[in-house]
Amino acid sequence: MQINFFLILSLVLISCNAFSQREAESLDNTVVFLYKKNTYSVSKNKQADGLSELWSQITAKDPNSGDELIYKGYYLQPLVKLLKKQLHYKKIEAIQIKSLDGYVVRLTLKDIALKTPFLALDILGVSDKGLYNRSLKTFFDWRPGYLIFLDKDKNAKTKSSSPYQITEIEIKTDLETNPILAATKEPYLEGARVFIRACTKCHSYLGFGGTKAPLIKFLTPRWEDNLKLMEFIKNPQETIGRNIAMSGFQGSKDELNHLVHFLRSIEVEQ
Repeated sequence: MQINFFLILSLVLISCNAFSQREAESLDNTVVFLYKKNTYSVSKNKQADGLSELWSQITAKDPNSGDELIYKGYYLQPLVKLLKKQLHYKKIEAIQIKSLDGYVVRLTLKDIALKTPFLALDILGVSDKGLYNRSLKTFFDWRPGYLIFLDKDKNAKTKSSSPYQITEIEIKTDLETNPILAATKEPYLEGARVFIRACTKCHSYLGFGGTKAPLIKFLTPRWEDNLKLMEFIKNPQETIGRNIAMSGFQGSKDELNHLVHFLRSIEVEQ
């Protein structure tokens, strides 16, 4: 009986080690670029086919923790241009970014040009626990990829950050495949894009987005005044007066204004 017990225990330990190894391998800082049926992987260990010339290093403050970190990786705009040769696409209208937990963010060419996104595949100065988010008071693992947006002059100051653990970046040639964009009229499209990028990890609309928070169109009518709604979006904990699982909006004033106008446009659908 004792022999059987140790045999079972050994098998359990072997299974646990195998799982841990698979889990570690799935977080090897590799991000897969997709275009239709073509794929191309980039990582901090694979810098062939011209990638080594694009590998860059910047020092910047993490917008969530405020810590000064050393980021190593690729500026997204030249990286996508280089991968055009590998993935054989003729035209790009947007890229769709997917994180490990299934969260999806979409960036247009305008977003990429104005925000100077940097895909970090290695970050120095980070705790073993991960990157710290002060508003949520918790750590997040940034691997395998972490996207940050820089000032136009690419100086050492980040404007905002994306979800952590980016695993896939898909090249899109048709923006209207997104149900939210397809259903949104022209005056509110910019706000819809901000909503998709900043809000759909937790909130959903038209079946697109997360399920961690209430449907967005049932939430915003609580604030009849736009300025008060903007203040809530920027500082949710302070506005509500208690801790909630929502981080403050980190985009520009123009983006926040576009977002609020989009949110107001969908309230009438109730």
